[in-house]
Amino acid sequence: MTNYAKMLRANQREPLFGREDDMVKNAAGGYAFKVNPNTALERFLILGCEGGTYYVGQRGMAKSAAGLVLACAKTNPNLTIETIVQISQAGRAIKPDPSIFALALLAGAKGPEYTVARRLALEAMPIVCRTGTQLFQFVSQVTEFRGWGRGLRKAVSKWYTSKTPRDVLYQSSKYQAREGWTHRDVLRCAHPNDPSMNPVFRYITKGDYTDEVVQMGLDDRDLAYIGAIETAKKTTDERMIIRLIREQNLVREHIPTNWLNSPAVWDALLAKMPLMAMVRNLGKMSNVGLLAPMSEAAKTICKRLRDTEYIRRGRMHPFGLLLAQTTYSAGRGFRGNLTWTTVPQVVDALQDAFYGAFEYVEPTGKNFLLGVDISGSMGFRGFNHMGLINNTHIKAYQAAACMALVQMQTEEWCYPVAFSGAPMRSYMRNPRSYNGDGVVPMSGFSKCKRLDDAVEEMKQYPAGGTNCALPMLYAAKNKLPVDTFVIYTDNETWCGDIHPSKALETYRQTMSRDAKLIVCAMTATNYSIADPSDPGMLDIVGFDASCPKIITEFVRD
Repeated sequence: MTNYAKMLRANQREPLFGREDDMVKNAAGGYAFKVNPNTALERFLILGCEGGTYYVGQRGMAKSAAGLVLACAKTNPNLTIETIVQISQAGRAIKPDPSIFALALLAGAKGPEYTVARRLALEAMPIVCRTGTQLFQFVSQVTEFRGWGRGLRKAVSKWYTSKTPRDVLYQSSKYQAREGWTHRDVLRCAHPNDPSMNPVFRYITKGDYTDEVVQMGLDDRDLAYIGAIETAKKTTDERMIIRLIREQNLVREHIPTNWLNSPAVWDALLAKMPLMAMVRNLGKMSNVGLLAPMSEAAKTICKRLRDTEYIRRGRMHPFGLLLAQTTYSAGRGFRGNLTWTTVPQVVDALQDAFYGAFEYVEPTGKNFLLGVDISGSMGFRGFNHMGLINNTHIKAYQAAACMALVQMQTEEWCYPVAFSGAPMRSYMRNPRSYNGDGVVPMSGFSKCKRLDDAVEEMKQYPAGGTNCALPMLYAAKNKLPVDTFVIYTDNETWCGDIHPSKALETYRQTMSRDAKLIVCAMTATNYSIADPSDPGMLDIVGFDASCPKIITEFVRD
C-alpha cells in the first residue's frame, strides 16, 4: 500500500505542509516561522547587528533592520517609539546603539506616512540619548537622513536646556568629541537659547571660563568646577590632581593621560566611580598596582559589585558585566597590549554582579531541559571569526551557555545539554542519521560553576550543523520528564529530518506531557523555530535582562 501521508512529511529544508505562508527560508537554507515585526524589532534593539552573523554580514543585517524599523513605524508609530524608549530606559539592551540608530532613522524618514513617527522620535531623543556620546551618535546618524530643520534644532536644544548647568558642564567636559562632532559644533547648529544656560554655552563654544558673561552668569560652585577642569589640564602636581578629583568629583576623562599611571590618582577616582567606569577600568587599576590581592581597593570593588542597589543604579546590562568578567579573568585586554594580575575575589564578585543584574524571580519547581546550540553559526570550534556578539570576544554559544547558567540559578531542576546536527556532507549522505543524536549532557555545569570555566568547558563538545529539533528528540528517546524546553540558538536550523515544532509535538505524544518550548534568540534574525500558533511555544530575546522573569511567567501560564 502507498502511504501518501508520509509523503507530506517535511524535513527542515522545506516548509511544513499547510504552513507555507507562515514559514520563511532562513539564511542557512532551512525553513522557520516568521516572527511578528514587534518581536523582530525588540531583537534588533536588544541584540543589535554589529559584526553580523555567520550567514549574513553586518551591512546586510543593518539594511534589514532599517526596513523593519520603518515598517513598524508606518504601521504603529506610537508603539514603535514606545518600544524604543521602554527598552532604553529599562536597560534591556546590550548597547544603546540600535535604539539611537532607530530614532535617527525615524527622525529623518521622508514621506507623510512618517509624520507622526518623526515628531515622536525627536521628542524621545533626549530621553534615549542620556550622555554626550549618545547625542553625538544621534546627530552623526540623523544628519545622514535630513538637514537641520526646526524640529531637529528644537530636539537637540532640549537635550541641553533640560539639564542643569552643572550637568551640561559635566557632559561637555567628559564627552568632548565623538563621531566627528564636538559640543561646539552641535551648539552652533542647534542654536539653543536659554538665559540660564547661555553662559554655559558661551564657555563651551569659546573655551574661556574667565569670560565676563560666563563669570557673571554662573554661580560659584559651577565656576569652581570649570576652574578645576581647566587646572587639571595644566598642573604638574600630583597632589593637586588628587585634591581636584576629591573636591570637584572629576572623572577619568578629565585627567591628562600622563597621570593615569599613578595608583594614587586611580585611588582618588575610585572613591566615587560609577559602575560602568569601574568595571571597564579593572584591568588598568590592576596594571598600575592599585587593585591587588587583599588590597583595600579590591575589597571596595567586591563590596560594590555585590550591592544590588549599586548595580541597579549603574544601569549596566548583564552582557557588559559578562564581558568585564571574561576580560578581567583572562589577565589581558582583548584589544591592545595591557596585561595584569587578576584578583580571584574580584572575578567571583563580577560573576555575582552578572547574576544580580537579572530580575529576581521565584522558582517554579518545574523540570527544564536547557539546550545550547553549539553549531558553527553560533561561532563554535573552527569558526573563530563567526558568531561574535557586538564585535566583542564573546561568541553566541558562549553567551548562550551563560544564559543557561542564569536559568540554573533560578530553577533547581535544570538539565543542560549542548547540541549540534550533522555536518553538511554527512547530512546530505544520510539526513536521518543525526536525529536524536548529536546531544551532549553538560555534566560539568552547575550553580557553582564559574562563568569563565563554563565557557572553557563548552570547547570540548563536538560541533556540526544546526538541528534545533535534537533536544526534544533526545528527551523523547531517553524518556526524560521535561516540563519546559529552553533552546538557546540563532534559529538557523536546517539539517534535521523533522522540524523542531513537530519534534515537540512528538515528545508530547510520546511522554503524554504538555511540555512547553521557549526559544531564546541569540542573534537578531527575523524568524524562529517556535510555532506562533501554538500557545505552548514562546519566542524571546536571549540576552534580555528580564529573560528569567519572562520564562517563569510563561511556565506558570
